[in-house]
Amino acid sequence: MLHRVVLIIKNVSLLLLSYSYFLVRGSAKQTSPSPKKIIVVAASKLGDMVCVTPIFRAIKQTYPDCAVVVFGTKPYKLLHRHNPDIDTYVVRGEKESFWGMVKKIHNEHADVALVTGPNFLTVVQFFFAGVGLIVGPKVEGGFCPYQTKPYRFTWPLIVTKSHDMQKYAPREYLRLLEAIGITAEDTTKHLYLSAKEKLFAKQFYQQIAFNTDSDFIVGVVPGAGNEIKQWSPKKFAETIKYLREKYNAKILVLGSGKDKDDIDEVFKNLPTSGDIVNGFDMFSLEQLKAVVAKIHLCVAVDTGIIYIAEAFGVPTIDIVGPVDENVQPPRGDLNRIVCVPHRIPQLRIMNARTYDFAEAKRQIDKITTEMVLKEIDAVISKIKSINI
Repeated sequence: MLHRVVLIIKNVSLLLLSYSYFLVRGSAKQTSPSPKKIIVVAASKLGDMVCVTPIFRAIKQTYPDCAVVVFGTKPYKLLHRHNPDIDTYVVRGEKESFWGMVKKIHNEHADVALVTGPNFLTVVQFFFAGVGLIVGPKVEGGFCPYQTKPYRFTWPLIVTKSHDMQKYAPREYLRLLEAIGITAEDTTKHLYLSAKEKLFAKQFYQQIAFNTDSDFIVGVVPGAGNEIKQWSPKKFAETIKYLREKYNAKILVLGSGKDKDDIDEVFKNLPTSGDIVNGFDMFSLEQLKAVVAKIHLCVAVDTGIIYIAEAFGVPTIDIVGPVDENVQPPRGDLNRIVCVPHRIPQLRIMNARTYDFAEAKRQIDKITTEMVLKEIDAVISKIKSINI
């Protein structure tokens, strides 16, 4: 209770200070016919970080001489290395002071800031830093717990663009660009590798005796990082056995951190085999990108690795469970989604906090192994038809 009171006082104080500063600096709605530097404030989750990459490409296509600066958390700096559409990545320190971040932003001397998710503190930091044009989302189509009252009170100070939380998020992110004269539709994700990372992947697959040219390599990601999206490890084990028996697939199981227990449970239900390799916690993020780029199919719940796979053109099977299949999961002929029919999705990008836990759990638990195998067969059939 005391923490909430302190937070309210802090937010009210910042709002009052913002509106006082407005009398001096004016609003953050100053358009520029040819921006010299644009800051993109990226989301804090791996999949979301991949899904905002179309913004960088769209900016460079319209304003090739404009510097693109990404503000993001430290773990994902490596995700965007070698991306020709990004000039600089600035770390948003979790322990950095509010005014320390304001100074860091001010030192960038940016014309424009694009804030991809509703965030009160981020908006006022950019406002105090003197950024001429700040563009943020106005979330519509349902309740968004991140779109707080303090954030809504900043709207008169900035430019807002509609973000329909029930529509495809990568396309909705692109709407922010309309404020700087860019209308973009291309939601293709973009990640890149260095020669060093490519060499690492080549040597890794040689070490485990997987031939990336002749073997059919499947990356399986049993961990969800969130209990509510977790599919049964036993069902993952059944899926791996099927891939081995029917398609003679080589299996690389991927995951890190909290995924350990789920991955251990998967291997308890599998025979010992050199064709099934446990890749838990083996890779840095840069190495993971390179390894995932060389697999031929990715089977996972809706988690970050599946979006890395999508960005490298790897076919995917996304076991979405309670996640809204229309909002972010990979799309395309080689991207399949598995969910129970006739359901009301419980999780969306703009609302992953408020949901019916029991219903969300039912939606993931009701997905059978047979449902996943059906989509695997369909994707592999499509892959074969393309390769003929």
